[in-house]
Amino acid sequence: MMRVRRRTGVLAAVAAASAASAASLAACSSAGPAPGWDKAQDGRLRLAVPSGWDKTVPQSSLWSTRWTDPSDESAVLMTAQSVTAADAYQALDLAMNAARAVTRGYLPVGSRTAITDGSTVVARQDYQTSWPHASRGATWAVDDGSQVSLIDLSGEKITDEQIETAGRWIELT
Repeated sequence: MMRVRRRTGVLAAVAAASAASAASLAACSSAGPAPGWDKAQDGRLRLAVPSGWDKTVPQSSLWSTRWTDPSDESAVLMTAQSVTAADAYQALDLAMNAARAVTRGYLPVGSRTAITDGSTVVARQDYQTSWPHASRGATWAVDDGSQVSLIDLSGEKITDEQIETAGRWIELT
């Protein structure tokens, strides 16, 4: 089921709906992310990050900000606030190629899904890796016509609920 709601002056946020990769578009709520999650910002990109994760800035990489779970080194959330790509689909391809270059066993899982509210497109690709950790994750690309950004969440113990929550709170301001 696709839900489209819009808040005046604010781009719609994304909700990645189910493990079957269904998705819906929902407006960003002033109530904030789910319990155990904090709002974060990387340039114009707003997102939810699990509470207590450590923030760092990679020295050189596609990714501009990285959060890691201090109790699980495999759990990582990364953002690229602005990537050079024609659209969200090309940005996902860029992220997937970068992942293939630095991880072993990178394998897209399921179908790529995309949703739009007419002005913003959000595309999602789930994946799994075998090195440096046997992990699962998801990459989202969001494109509002003037900027394309990426978010990636992965780890050995990442749950469907974490992927759903991260996907629900993506916004370009």
